[in-house]
Amino acid sequence: MTLRLLGVSIVLAALLAPAQAQNSQVTFPGNRGITTLVLGMDISNGIVAPSSGSHVRVPPYEWVTLQVPSSWTYPIQWWKDGKPIAGATGTSLLLAPAVQSDSGSYGITGAPFPLIATPVALDVVPAGHAANFSARLQLAPGSGSQTIGFVVAGKTAASYLFRAVGPSLAAFGIAQPASVPHFRVFDSSGKQVSFTRVALAWDWPATFASVGAFPLTGGELPGSAYDVYPIAPGAYTVEVSDDSGKGGTVLFEAYDGASLIPLGAVVVVSGG
Repeated sequence: MTLRLLGVSIVLAALLAPAQAQNSQVTFPGNRGITTLVLGMDISNGIVAPSSGSHVRVPPYEWVTLQVPSSWTYPIQWWKDGKPIAGATGTSLLLAPAVQSDSGSYGITGAPFPLIATPVALDVVPAGHAANFSARLQLAPGSGSQTIGFVVAGKTAASYLFRAVGPSLAAFGIAQPASVPHFRVFDSSGKQVSFTRVALAWDWPATFASVGAFPLTGGELPGSAYDVYPIAPGAYTVEVSDDSGKGGTVLFEAYDGASLIPLGAVVVVSGG
């Protein structure tokens, strides 16, 4: 099974060590993905450091839309790496298709002191190998969400562990993690992906450890913040939100080859 990253981060910058990708070949061009990222709002007064915003890696040929915060009522001037983008004064900025020269930090100006829009750091990276991936997302308070995409290639379905990590990020020094992170998976037609399975008690810590995922200690909820999905080949998008409405930082992760481990199961781990 091949996972083609479309609008997701292969590594998480400035938060955790990169996940080691194995056995999955990412190829481009091909089915393109659609990534929509909404800038957040914060205060920059020289006393408390504002949020660093989202940091997302996408492959070439991704269609990336950057949007101003929903509550933004001020003039708009988009910038890249601190320099104004000529003619970019609308509520969204479209990079279609994104190429490597589009990599950089994006934001807008126009709000009165001390308000700012938190930027988005975008990396357009060459095709590579990826079995696991992650994206650090900044969610705005209210109904704010972020959407990222991916494509699963191959001929048969495979199991993926998806996680939207919020409260557990506090242990890594994240000041404002989302308190009730929630993700939803949609297929290429826009239909939410759903499934049924036998009702058993699952050993989630053992399941996480089996794919090299760090433990969740912040109280994230199974089914909404993490779950194992049977995914057939095709294009998908993931919508990440915060059910508390407070917003904050979310780390979205996907792990290939995950299998649920029932409570009480004997797990044998062998090494070289």
